[in-house]
Amino acid sequence: MKAFDQETFENILSSKGVKIADYVQKRDAEDEDLILRPLEVNDHTKGYLELIFDDVETADNNERERVFEEYLSLQDTCPGTYYTIVVEDLNRNKIIASGTLIVEQKFIHEIALRGRIENMIVDQEHRRRKIGSVVLGLLTFLAEKLGCYKTTLNCTDDVALFCEKMKYMHEAGQNFMLCHVTPTVINPDHENTSRL
Repeated sequence: MKAFDQETFENILSSKGVKIADYVQKRDAEDEDLILRPLEVNDHTKGYLELIFDDVETADNNERERVFEEYLSLQDTCPGTYYTIVVEDLNRNKIIASGTLIVEQKFIHEIALRGRIENMIVDQEHRRRKIGSVVLGLLTFLAEKLGCYKTTLNCTDDVALFCEKMKYMHEAGQNFMLCHVTPTVINPDHENTSRL
């Protein structure tokens, strides 16, 4: 079973893919065919990588597919941890929005579950239509249904007001700090531990 597949989605939300036409600002009749669902293995062919990454066009298609499959495979090794949802425009066969809920167990809180929302993005052409509100709202609801004692997200200044409208708030004493690190691959066959 996949870490987050259609069956899990249905069990948690009691629905078979959520039609979101009633919740977004429609531009035309084709907007009736927007659905919210879990990330699927062929979504890299529907523009998912282009949505998430700015510089993806530099990679060739085989490399894109390999990286995407590796990403899904890594998620499958940690069931109950990664919940990536997408909004697909069925008429255009295109992923237009996405977000991921990551659930971690916090040892210091008696192994309670904590949610973290990442990779929230809506295609530029579809912004200001409440699609982001639907995705963030569903991920927040999902965290609650899974039993997370709190859910956080990091956002840029330009979307902070949007996040506040969705009931996320800046909490005094909670700081987000960043350290860029160059990854080091450790080869277990060699005794090179000089960077540890």
